[in-house]
Amino acid sequence: MKLITITSRFLPGNLMEYCNERKIEIIILNQDHFSIASKWILIFKLLGDSFKVLSHLKELRRKNTIISVGYITVPLLIYRSLGLIKKRTSIIWEGFFLHNHRYFPAFKKLFRLFFCEDDSLLVYSEFEKNLYSNAFNLKSSNIHFIPLVFEPKPNETLHNQYTKEVDWNNITSDFYFSGGYSHRDYASLIEIFRKESTNLVICSSELNHELRNIKMPDNVILLNDVAREEFAELVRRSKACIVLIKSNSGAAGQLFAIEVMYYSKIIIASSTDILKEMISNRENGFLVTDPILEIPFIIKEIEDELTDFVLLKKKAKDKVTTLNSKINYNHHMNIALERAGEYRRPLELSQ
Repeated sequence: MKLITITSRFLPGNLMEYCNERKIEIIILNQDHFSIASKWILIFKLLGDSFKVLSHLKELRRKNTIISVGYITVPLLIYRSLGLIKKRTSIIWEGFFLHNHRYFPAFKKLFRLFFCEDDSLLVYSEFEKNLYSNAFNLKSSNIHFIPLVFEPKPNETLHNQYTKEVDWNNITSDFYFSGGYSHRDYASLIEIFRKESTNLVICSSELNHELRNIKMPDNVILLNDVAREEFAELVRRSKACIVLIKSNSGAAGQLFAIEVMYYSKIIIASSTDILKEMISNRENGFLVTDPILEIPFIIKEIEDELTDFVLLKKKAKDKVTTLNSKINYNHHMNIALERAGEYRRPLELSQ
């Protein structure tokens, strides 16, 4: 099988190492690490990257299978339908996720028109396999789970567009932490801490526009777009970390939860199907269905040290070092590649 990987920007998880170990050719269209931007900017960048793909058609046409990262897959599917890429080429879409149900009908049409029998989606949770299979009328055998990998190396600068530093003089030594951009319910979290005496630090993005209109209580500090290592330090210094998600769909804060558990911190999370794959309530973290009601009691439990948190933290670290390891990633990627076939025909999708 002749493989090639193409991406608009840096490769996620363990894909770079996976490709290098197997001498899989990699095409990176640009060195832009900005992934958190307004949808209009992302669409504009996608259009630019779509034209860049045309300069790599010779390399792409020599391969039987293309691993494509992110939404650059959309123009690749269209180019194949036009014959610019060989129609027998299998396309494996890594990193597909869609948390806004408003866009599901458009993607259902996309898959109906351009997705074929030997194409695959690689998703980062088992829950998404059923979600997208039902939403887009895809066969479950065309959707594969691969785990996100979080194994930072000492003194390694991780890919991140942000460079802001934290003023640690303004950060109390005793605080709860919540961070991330996509699909976060920071409004509920702030309301919870408005009635608490403990401190909360939030690290969000300027694109979390709803935060602009919320008056912050004195015990809540809001940071935006800090550097990657500063973010990690906030996790490490925190008493516990909280991730609240707006709805039960894709993009569920997995990376934040993985990082928290990797650093053996207490995790309090929304009881979404994706996060339940990682967190077992009161075994390696806390899951909440009614955060306004439940989180104050969990905070009291933490403050009064009413639970064996040493064991809970150990189980959290053990979970992610097993589930989200490079070995497990490689295992699932191998299975996905074995599914890629030589002969292609359009999928038989229902109306």
